Amino acid sequence: MSIFKFTAHLIFSLLALWITRRTFKYDPKLRRVLSGVLVLEFVLFLVWMLLGAGDNLYLAFNNFWVATATFDALFGVLAFGLLLFYRKGWHEYAKWAYAEALILTVICAGIGHQNTVNPRLTVYEKKLTEGTPKDSLKILLVTDLHIGKIIGTEHIARLRKMAVKEKPDYLIFAGDMIDREVSYALRPEVFAEMKRLVTEAVPAGHAFFVLGNHEYYADTAEKLLWINSLGTLLRDSVVKLPEGVYLIGRDSGIGNPRRAEMSALLSQVPAGAPAVLVAHEPEEYGEPEVTDRPLLVLHGHTHAGQHILFRPFLYIKAPHAYGRIQKDQATHIISSGYGVSSSTLRIGTQSEAVLIRLTY
Repeated sequence: MSIFKFTAHLIFSLLALWITRRTFKYDPKLRRVLSGVLVLEFVLFLVWMLLGAGDNLYLAFNNFWVATATFDALFGVLAFGLLLFYRKGWHEYAKWAYAEALILTVICAGIGHQNTVNPRLTVYEKKLTEGTPKDSLKILLVTDLHIGKIIGTEHIARLRKMAVKEKPDYLIFAGDMIDREVSYALRPEVFAEMKRLVTEAVPAGHAFFVLGNHEYYADTAEKLLWINSLGTLLRDSVVKLPEGVYLIGRDSGIGNPRRAEMSALLSQVPAGAPAVLVAHEPEEYGEPEVTDRPLLVLHGHTHAGQHILFRPFLYIKAPHAYGRIQKDQATHIISSGYGVSSSTLRIGTQSEAVLIRLTY
């Protein structure tokens, strides 16, 4: 459990506790019950942290603090509305706002869970060269699978069925395949499902991988072996596909600050040749070497914020955090990711795989 998650859990729990005690100031019995539930949850969370036991509890506690953050925000909006219309007697209506916030939180949590377990297919079309296209191909982009305590065999099976149905020419995995420990990806049933995905969806040799920041957090050497057993790893390297398109794979800037310079990679691509750049983090946005060429640039990493409450903080750091964005000659496609990190509650975003129809 990271310091960030612990701090977030603590802050949102304390805020919910304060809201509860203020709302039920004149109903001490109900105030004690609701406050006790919040305190008990946090005590159990601390015990779980100390013992480090149970993947299901990991998911439960993470979902709880995300739901608590949602409740805090919803109650804040409702309470603000009460203050605007009932400045003197808003406490009389605060219980209703509390109840409404709880109901809306449950609804949002249900929708958020469905947004994770029912990924969508987002489709883009891109013309790589000037003039009349002479050829075409389909790429299925998968980012941020995050195999681990939350994402496992069932999620990969859904992805496999989606990929087989769409019949892409190439599968491109743009980083963060494994969340933290490699042990989850090495489970026989998980590896077998991944093997089925790459063998049933595309011809042999048509699955490519780049690294994300999570590949560097733990067990990096084992993760590299796992990836290489499934397809071709492009780690600051360039390949020319049989169709004549150059595929450029750039290493994670977070995981490997000493990665190759963008200019060194692009120098391996002839001028005017159709090219696709794959880089996990969208750091290449706006780089002159990238924007001066008609490149298609594929990214993940951002999860589109994963939860609508966190999206404003994401966009402060990276305003180009999701979707299709044109920057001079370069076209960037940033996916929200197929998997999730920490919580299954995608509120205001949705898991996705991205199908790209290229003409050139």
